[in-house]
Amino acid sequence: MSLYCVRTPDLSGKNILYIGPRTFGYERTIVKTIHDLGGSCTYIDERPSNTFLGKGIVRINSNLMKPITNSYYEKELGAINFHEKFDYVLVISPEAIDEDILKKIKVAYPEACFILYMWDSIRNKTGRDNSRLFGFFNHVYSFDHEDCDKYPVMKFRPLFSRSTSLQNENADYSRYDLSFIGTVHSDRYKICMDVKKKAEQLGLSTFFYLYMSDKKLYWINKLSNKHMKDSKIGDFSFVPLREEDVIKSLSASKSVLDIQHPKQKGLTMRTIEVLGARRKLLTTNAEIVKYDFYNDSNFMCIDRERPCIDPEFFAKPYKDLDPGLYFKYSIQGWLQELLQI
Repeated sequence: MSLYCVRTPDLSGKNILYIGPRTFGYERTIVKTIHDLGGSCTYIDERPSNTFLGKGIVRINSNLMKPITNSYYEKELGAINFHEKFDYVLVISPEAIDEDILKKIKVAYPEACFILYMWDSIRNKTGRDNSRLFGFFNHVYSFDHEDCDKYPVMKFRPLFSRSTSLQNENADYSRYDLSFIGTVHSDRYKICMDVKKKAEQLGLSTFFYLYMSDKKLYWINKLSNKHMKDSKIGDFSFVPLREEDVIKSLSASKSVLDIQHPKQKGLTMRTIEVLGARRKLLTTNAEIVKYDFYNDSNFMCIDRERPCIDPEFFAKPYKDLDPGLYFKYSIQGWLQELLQI
């Protein structure tokens, strides 16, 4: 018998206004899942601009974009049917939205349950103090234990996996012993290169896809980030992998490398994706040992300053978990908890 409850949420008759950033197709996954569970969903991109410059300004100081943001939300909210009623307003990791805009939404939909979910650490949101928004929400969640400790109103809820349908292929047929797919920031490039070199010295097959959103960002980092001074532009890709290609990479990999932001304690989306995909994980985040799914057969912590790889980790077979754990960390389980269905 499973130790964890598996109860697929029923969203029949529920109408959700979802405001969140466009992030590697995760917004499409959330909308699709709501529809698949019987609900209705209206999606608004949280940021008024997804250009390199637009995102940069919002992250430095969102007030600099306030006139553009106000005009954008006036247009987006105005496009919603005047008679539309929402049961939930779900806002994810806001960067552009402010108190004035939330006041308008609260007035427009006074009976809705307002839910805030942070999949970034509050301290990393430098363009806006998101703690000032908490009072507009009935429930506030974070993927970060430290934020939940600092802000008592926040409830802890890790991220979700969209890989639960991936077949658990026999590792003997895996194409790669170790793979990495991710956006390069902070010290990620250096760690990736160190780990890749050591893995290949052990005779392990690897696949590394280092992504940057813009070539200008590469040159900025090349000049300003000490961890990238020896990098080459050919080491990077400037087009994100499609969701289906990410899933294919996971299915072809025995294990995956995860490198969280050095200022972040919460587990990354990649960590939970790998859990759902039933693959092994090497991670720089020592917090993983505190989670209910952790075991040393499937997960290995490495030092981000001096990463070492234990070849025995790759020889151990994958250890299946309680089925309820896979549901808990699925997008269905995530929605069930956030919406309190």
